[in-house]
Amino acid sequence: MLTSLDEETCKILGVKKIAEDDVQKIIDKEKGSIAAIKNASILVK
Repeated sequence: MLTSLDEETCKILGVKKIAEDDVQKIIDKEKGSIAAIKNASILVK
């Protein structure tokens, strides 16, 4: 997840924090369809 949350909060939520540079690398490697969710906070329970 590309986020401004701190590492400890991400660990508690069970999400992996990534940098902006890594997002482009992931997109470049993707073979199938992808989607961006502008407000991904709705995905975290």
